[in-house]
Amino acid sequence: MTGKLLIFSAPSGSGKTTIVKHLLKKDYQLDFSISATSRTPRGNEKHGKSS
Repeated sequence: MTGKLLIFSAPSGSGKTTIVKHLLKKDYQLDFSISATSRTPRGNEKHGKSS
């Protein structure tokens, strides 16, 4: 199986999740992978869960 990897990397609060959610709503056959961060979790964030 071959494919492509898209990486969205930008500072916190720059809109990465908004862009990814928009792309996932389209029929592009994309999957979402949760990444890691070293910052303190925000109030609505839970370990291992996407928002």
